[in-house]
Amino acid sequence: MKKKLVSTLMAMSMVAGLCGCGANTEATTAATTAATAAATEAAKETQAAETTAAEEVAANDFSEKVTLKALAYYKTGEKDWNEYYFVKKIEEKFNVDLQIEMIDSTVWKEKYPLLFASKDSLPDFIICNYGGAIDINLYGDQGYLADLTDYVNETTAPNIMKMWEESPSTKGVGSAATGEVYAIVGSDNEPRGLDNCRFFINKEWANEILGKLPENTDELYEYFVGVKEKDMDGDGDANDEIPLGGYYSMSNGINPLTMLRNAYGLLDKNWQVGDDGKVFHTRSSENYKEMLKYTNKLFEEGLLDNEFFTQTKDQFSAKNSEYLYGAFGAWGAHENRTGEDVTALKYHVYDGMPVLTSPVNDEKMWSATDLKATGQITVMSKCENVDRVVAIADWLISEEGYMATQAGPQFDEDEKYPDWGYTGEKHNWEVVDREGKNLTYPEAYNDHNSFVYGERRPNGSSVPFYRYWSQTFSETSTGYHLQLATTVAHSEYYTVGYPVGATLTQDENDELTLVMTDIDSFAEEMESKMIMGELDIDANWDAYLEGLKLRGIDTALQIKQDAYDRYVAN
Repeated sequence: MKKKLVSTLMAMSMVAGLCGCGANTEATTAATTAATAAATEAAKETQAAETTAAEEVAANDFSEKVTLKALAYYKTGEKDWNEYYFVKKIEEKFNVDLQIEMIDSTVWKEKYPLLFASKDSLPDFIICNYGGAIDINLYGDQGYLADLTDYVNETTAPNIMKMWEESPSTKGVGSAATGEVYAIVGSDNEPRGLDNCRFFINKEWANEILGKLPENTDELYEYFVGVKEKDMDGDGDANDEIPLGGYYSMSNGINPLTMLRNAYGLLDKNWQVGDDGKVFHTRSSENYKEMLKYTNKLFEEGLLDNEFFTQTKDQFSAKNSEYLYGAFGAWGAHENRTGEDVTALKYHVYDGMPVLTSPVNDEKMWSATDLKATGQITVMSKCENVDRVVAIADWLISEEGYMATQAGPQFDEDEKYPDWGYTGEKHNWEVVDREGKNLTYPEAYNDHNSFVYGERRPNGSSVPFYRYWSQTFSETSTGYHLQLATTVAHSEYYTVGYPVGATLTQDENDELTLVMTDIDSFAEEMESKMIMGELDIDANWDAYLEGLKLRGIDTALQIKQDAYDRYVAN
């Protein structure tokens, strides 16, 4: 079941942020039915009788001050977390004395497990970057973590509930396989960040060859042939242009094979949920077989860089810096350009690769993730104020919490540095000085970033927040161009292949890791040989499938199906 990701709200914020104009929405009419008076009265009685722990929490106004001890994931360059603006706001809003102990990120994974040796040494809660996330299955099963299920509802935690509804995988990654909610995890659902493949095409060359950008794999092939045969850059050498660039070990997020998989209806290197709710292995599918044939054709005709399987990142970057590629993947088209080129916007010759169809797939889709986790809060079972911690987490997820943790204090709110604040609303805030300059910093610091992280907020996503809007950028910024090449070019067709929130038990994870190590190694070896023509695809396809089966692909499929079924059920 492929899931389209972009909501009306997301699309509206994207267009408003980039173009200054509103998005069209379709009018909807909600049908209503009248219930009988008896049924209504019965419902009221039932609701009144059901008093959960969380509802009792809602009545608590936190009038009694409490002390909460926290453990935080700390990065070099940050100041003592106890002195951060957002921590002071938490203490004020929730009537707590928040005492934070920090562990450096470089030793985090070594040191935090030692605290679990004894419940007595644990804090009330732990707040950390999702890259250092607490293993909720392990420590939840052992009884160290509080189950937050009864503490989160529309009354006690409306912001968390909103996030869970709009981004279900945020609940999934915070829940154990057995259903208990052991963590609150935020997500940066800014549309640009959800794009799973940043890919660019030279629009000037495409317009010269096709009169437009390609719309399907046949037109893409025609474009590549034109790039190869013509002197597109006008340097007198018709052989130096490279139609499709990259290197085999590139990240999936910028790999040419990821872009081509999209055109063939495949959204992940391994796993995808079909419309029937059944998980399938993408590299075992007939569409993948056809994608291999297409890529083999590109390689044999010199349309895919003939050094694709052998060159390094540096070799690729050197070619890209000379504007030799007709299409390529990168985190931004401005990468590997000179400062003069960036200032002159020369890299704007590249547009985001259009969403393509193919002979075996007529549905436009672009691989997207449904979760870009920002941080994790876990509450210890020994904590006597779970309700207070959940309320704090809910505030961090709110828009007010986002601005407090990401922008910090406004002008004059920081006694030490009153002349720095932020400008604009949530869509376009920046830390600036009184004159609106965004790169200035006090004499005590060496640069702007060290000032921001040393005074205003932690570095990176160490604090959970929820963002679902597009950032606003000036039209000459690299961020603006990147939004055009991702959010604008692709977001209408964002499709999730397999949800991030379909998490595994510890045993499942161990077994899957063991099986997939062998499967991935075999699949990648066969993939490269079939693309390069060392193996005939049709003649070796059945043997390839049998090789996957012998290495345990059926076991892996069952594990991923079980995890997905639990995700849907919860």
